[in-house]
Amino acid sequence: MHRSPCFQGSNDLFSQVKVLGLTHLKSIFVIKHLHYKEAVGSREPTPRPSPSQEGKN
Repeated sequence: MHRSPCFQGSNDLFSQVKVLGLTHLKSIFVIKHLHYKEAVGSREPTPRPSPSQEGKN
């Protein structure tokens, strides 16, 4: 009886973390997909970012 509220709280936290992780993964996939589409659509000779751009990130 004493443990159930604590356990419930940890369950809620776990589900929150899980949802956050899933949405984060989804956003990464969406961003990568959009970047890929943009690079292919614009027909750039070098879709890969240049070293100068990588240094700024």
